[in-house]
Amino acid sequence: MAAAAMAARAAMQARNNGEGVEEKTDEELLAEAEAELAAKTYNKFTDPKNYSGPMQKYVQFGNFMNEFIVGKYEGYFNGFVLLCICVAGVLVGMQTYEEYESNATLEVVDNFILYVFTVECFVKTFAEGAAPWRFFTNAEWKWNVFDFIVVILCYPFAQPLTGGNAAVLRLMRLARLMKLLKKIQQLQMIVMGLLGGLSSIGYIVILLLLVFYLYAIVGVMYFAANDPWHFGTLHIAMLTLFRASTLEDWTDLMYISMYGCSEYENVYCTETAEIDKCDFQDGRYLHLYQCVQHEPMPILSAVYWITFVVVSALVMLSLFIGAVTMSMADSMEDMKVEAEENERKLRLLKKKERMQELEAKGEDHDDNHQKDTSAMGIRERTEHKNEVVMKALLLEAWEGVIMSQTVETQYAAGLKGKYQWLAEKMDVLANHPTFVNLITGIIILAGVMVGLQTFPEFETDPTLAVIDLIVLAIFTFECVVKFIAEEFQPWNFFKSGWNTFDFIVVAGSFMPAAGSLVTMLRLLRLLRVLKLLKAFPQLAIIVNALIMGLSSIGYIGVILLMVFYLFSILGMILFKENDPWHFGTLHTSMLTLFRCSTLEDWTDVMYINIYGCNYYGYNVTTFDPSESPSSHCRPNTEEFGVAKQAVAAMYFVIFTLLGALVLLTLFIGVVTTSMEEAQ
Repeated sequence: MAAAAMAARAAMQARNNGEGVEEKTDEELLAEAEAELAAKTYNKFTDPKNYSGPMQKYVQFGNFMNEFIVGKYEGYFNGFVLLCICVAGVLVGMQTYEEYESNATLEVVDNFILYVFTVECFVKTFAEGAAPWRFFTNAEWKWNVFDFIVVILCYPFAQPLTGGNAAVLRLMRLARLMKLLKKIQQLQMIVMGLLGGLSSIGYIVILLLLVFYLYAIVGVMYFAANDPWHFGTLHIAMLTLFRASTLEDWTDLMYISMYGCSEYENVYCTETAEIDKCDFQDGRYLHLYQCVQHEPMPILSAVYWITFVVVSALVMLSLFIGAVTMSMADSMEDMKVEAEENERKLRLLKKKERMQELEAKGEDHDDNHQKDTSAMGIRERTEHKNEVVMKALLLEAWEGVIMSQTVETQYAAGLKGKYQWLAEKMDVLANHPTFVNLITGIIILAGVMVGLQTFPEFETDPTLAVIDLIVLAIFTFECVVKFIAEEFQPWNFFKSGWNTFDFIVVAGSFMPAAGSLVTMLRLLRLLRVLKLLKAFPQLAIIVNALIMGLSSIGYIGVILLMVFYLFSILGMILFKENDPWHFGTLHTSMLTLFRCSTLEDWTDVMYINIYGCNYYGYNVTTFDPSESPSSHCRPNTEEFGVAKQAVAAMYFVIFTLLGALVLLTLFIGVVTTSMEEAQ
């Protein structure tokens, strides 16, 4: 598998470089397929003939266990383990809520899942036959070691290894979700594509750090006295510049230095500020900083921030999109080439088996005989006509033999033949450009009518009601035409998603409009506008691209959900008491992280947990669980603790890089690749 992927990547790179890499022939692919099949079916450590006595029984038992890994029970076993992985992830989330934290039922289910994962490790070990150590050395040794470590650390006897910390144990249980990447190949391919771009991303980060470092030193030199909150120290300045590179309220930073901290107060306590902002208690100000030195620097500030935003946000951070998109495109191209080769291998193996069966039976598989079109369906007759025309053109081109390029259509006798004739005429009508353009115009008219009926003066207009009936009649006629065009296989009408959509819209429009059904009827009429998507080729390309990318987008959504889930629980462990508004429960924590991934005021969340709720974001310093979390919190025990500040800063910087600047750009890569394929 890995070799095939590397070969595919090399072939793609060669194609991109203009090299003429020939595609593998059927003979080469068939030889590879047979070799892979032989490698799967034979292993000297799993062949009972190589052993005797109890060892032979053990190997036979191992072969039975192997049926659960790559044999006839593989689907059931993997499906059950996959279900346990999902249940385990849900359990960890439920146990973050106080009412479920010590629930006995959940404990039983969690222990059962732990035993299932333990059995999985044993099954894989036994499946290696007489070489159980291959569990740690085979092609999947990394995943096996990961599974083994997770299983061991989840048992009570391993608690000393985790320091008896319940939070660490919860994170280890949460790590079971990573097993999904191994169980679902599409997820694994997306992650591999992402990892393939990490080398480029690493160099981009190094370049960004150099830019941040240079600008941070300049910022500390010129802005520290006027803006100590953002440029008081070098590391705070670096964090400020990272914030600005995400375009998060960077204008506030510019205005503070442009007009001076007294004129543009923002976070500062000045003589002109509100009295509660400058509360003085226990020998200190409740806010972090007073304005130390009012010093407007309009020209320097404007030049500094404009150049930084252009260099970091508009140029360098765009490199993330390029790196991830290119890596995703390469990964998806590799996956496509590999899937095509595997499909060809499977097809060649089946063809060889079929040929051998036919040769054994002595059957003639030549189908070059005259076909009776009267027994064919309309689609089969059309394909047969095209086939005859193509054969005639090829013979005329290559052999100089002139053949008839027409096929005389034969119909059945009686009413059946007349219906066949009618079906062909309806098929021609359904695909005629004039009819298609007429339907397009009616769709536009229907959309305009739905818009007009939102105005009170047109809502009950009798003229619009008559036009609506005519539109409904035309759409009904369109469905009837396409239905008859399927001849004696009318169910084929519903094999097209657009036909099914048209039928639902038309059938729903015949419902009596009364009470709440009026709104439903109006929505169904509004859906008619979506029929435009199939009327214009350009729109169809875009829609097809979205549909083609839906599966990959869904898997990216799964990866995002896993990352959000992991960081949400980690955020609750770190910040729940200090920031209950954003990290009080699992669902609010995930919502907070989704907000941060869109870069919407994410720095406010970060500053609360860097400086503590008693300094930033909350109104009071007392904590009462019965009160609203929007105004009460339990502040960090270490005031301005460097360790707490560093952990909070690292948490949000890593999540922003991963969640906003890397993972979300995967959507761009998937949609871009799908657009190219659709075109």
